[in-house]
Order: sequence, then structure tokens, then C-alpha cells
Amino acid sequence: MIDRTAGDGVHPGRPADEGAPLAVPGPAGPAVVDLSVLAGLFRSLGDRAPMAEGRLIDAFRREAPRLLEQLVGSLAAGDRETLHRAAHTLKSSCAQLGAVAMSGLSADLEDASRESIPAGAADAIAALETEWVVVDAALSARRRELPD
Repeated sequence: MIDRTAGDGVHPGRPADEGAPLAVPGPAGPAVVDLSVLAGLFRSLGDRAPMAEGRLIDAFRREAPRLLEQLVGSLAAGDRETLHRAAHTLKSSCAQLGAVAMSGLSADLEDASRESIPAGAADAIAALETEWVVVDAALSARRRELPD
């Protein structure tokens, strides 16, 4: 998360200054995935909802590691555009699945990478990778409850 109170020139709704540091929080608390978000997505599907939810979880569990790899690779290559795009996609996908903390971490990295690769990007990506471990475990547990 970007520290917006430290007087570092970062303000909500404006791009981060070049090299603005990212403050990286620890792993999320117990509500890693808000299952009510998933339930809301499928409410109108009735009996088909559990199968659709399972397919969405499967797709996300395949895509998230690829996006994390893109973040790592784009940082190593100094490719700000790919880093920014991958953070944006990860943010949206996480929000759709109810992975609120991971979505927030992705949003912070997306915001901070609008103009340049921010200082602390490696730490932000490491925090996303750590959060992914707990999100994946929560989604895996939910997936076991659903039909194939």
C-alpha cells in the first residue's frame, strides 16, 4: 500500500512521484477471500451457480500465477508498461473473486507504476506473492466444496 500520509508527494487520484516508495503491509487477516462477492456474482444462475463458480475459481488459479510471473519478469526487464498492465489485470481479477487484500496490493502497485517503476516494487511483488499463497489456499478449499 502506498503511504499517503507520509508527505511523500503521493496523493489519491494522482500518479505517484517517480521512485515513490511503496509501504508493504504484512499478510492479510483471516478474511482472505470474501465469499459473499463470489456468491453475488452467481446469484442469478440458480442451480448452475456452483459449477460456474468452480470454473471461475479454476481460471483464476491458472491466471494469477502467470500474472505474478509477468510482474517479476517485467520488473527484472525494467518494463514499466507490462508491470502496470499486469498489476491492473491482477487487481481486477482479485476484486472479482473477493480477494480484497490482494486486489488492494495490486491496485497500489498499479497506481504507483503509472509513470515509472516505483521504489519498493520488488517488495510489493513479494507481498503479492505471499498473499497469493493464502488466497490460493482459500480458493482451493472453496473449490473442493463445489461440483466439477
